[in-house]
Amino acid sequence: MPLQKLKIDSFLSSSAVIFLSRAFTALASLAVILWYSRVLPEDEYGHYNNFWVQVNVFFPLACFGVHAWVITYAPGTLSTILGKLRVGHYTAYITWFLLVAVAFAGLQASLGYVGFALSLLFLLTYAAGLLAESFLIVLRRYKVLLIANLVYSIAYWLVHAYVLRSGFSLPVVFLYLLGVNILKLLISVPVILSGFSKTDATNTGAPADADIRDLWMHMAVYDIVQSLSGWIDKFIISLVLPAAISATYSNGSMNIPFLPILVSAAGSAVILQLADNKEPNERNSAVMLMNQGGRVLSGVVFPVFFFLLFFNAEVIHILFPRYANAIPIFIVSLLVLPVRAYSFTSVLQRLHRGDIINKGAVGEIVIALAIMYPLYLWMGLPGVAFSFVISTYLQAAYYMWHYTRLLEADLSDLIPFRNWMQKAIVFGFLFIAIHYTTVQYLSEKNVLFLGGAAMLIAILASLGLELRKAQNKHHVDS
Repeated sequence: MPLQKLKIDSFLSSSAVIFLSRAFTALASLAVILWYSRVLPEDEYGHYNNFWVQVNVFFPLACFGVHAWVITYAPGTLSTILGKLRVGHYTAYITWFLLVAVAFAGLQASLGYVGFALSLLFLLTYAAGLLAESFLIVLRRYKVLLIANLVYSIAYWLVHAYVLRSGFSLPVVFLYLLGVNILKLLISVPVILSGFSKTDATNTGAPADADIRDLWMHMAVYDIVQSLSGWIDKFIISLVLPAAISATYSNGSMNIPFLPILVSAAGSAVILQLADNKEPNERNSAVMLMNQGGRVLSGVVFPVFFFLLFFNAEVIHILFPRYANAIPIFIVSLLVLPVRAYSFTSVLQRLHRGDIINKGAVGEIVIALAIMYPLYLWMGLPGVAFSFVISTYLQAAYYMWHYTRLLEADLSDLIPFRNWMQKAIVFGFLFIAIHYTTVQYLSEKNVLFLGGAAMLIAILASLGLELRKAQNKHHVDS
């Protein structure tokens, strides 16, 4: 298929808008974490951090894959699917939503830091806000998505600043954040309802009911397991170890800001492009988009990886000055980053192969849990992080094996190995040289500043080069 039909510019713009909208909240959250880790006593910061860890384990259970499932379909098809559901289906889902929130609230009440009612309402509104984001993406209401998340982010920051200055209290923080969650819903929900009321329902290209139901169940399991794979280690530690130690581990193993939402945005954009594709055979489209996605994502992931790897001490000393013992955990956790330069499940989702997605997701977490304790005994807390590095690479190999069969494509067609190798060599030598040179003459802050500036320049240059290549190929194909 000619490249223009794949709308590569639309792919990149969709990824950018989805990423930007979610980057607002990620930036606000990161700013608060950095601030609170510096000013709060370690125990209080640990309790605050533990609440968010537990939220991130429970909200995917409440959503049960709906936020990932709905973006598989075009608005008209989704409107048809939702219209065919009976009252009993909606009642069952709402009941499940409430039961998960009750379980979360019960856990918080047993821990004794945030009350039952507040925890219940917080999880309900937080999860509902994430569902609303997915529906806005389906409807292509990107402007509203940006506004809702920007307003949320500003209010999020102001709440934390106000509570800290007026006397920190964990329940008060989340009471005000409950109001912020509600504000986000008030912005999003009317637009969603209006959007679907104006959408023409269509069955064109809609899968059979059984396939739709199976995909939803598979996506629910996958989303839950994927969330557990990112948070179960922190969740376990939050329950069995003192809050201060839990905070150290979380700081060292925290997700690199923006990368998860970048991968998610790229995956969502691939699905949206394939959903709009009118060609009967999506194979060529899928192969091209996966390869292109790998090129674009690596332009961000590789500079970030090599910068953090070689500037690890400066990053922790400057960002988390009271948690220097998190450095070994941080270094081990970084080893998973190269595999993040690819969206492994987006096309499988479009192909309704949730069975493959879930086998890989379940296998990853089973392997990680199986080797976690032995690695902990051998390496301490870094061993816990290393267990997920190993399992993530095995999961990636499993998914790519299936892609080569389903799309009848060579691995080299799906993954831009040569492009990745060139970037690894260039960025690796670049950041080794910058760190080796600057660390001899400059303070830690200046070393980190120059390294960070080089990382941003490298990202912009790499993305600009990939965009230029895509445009040149577009002109050749057209």
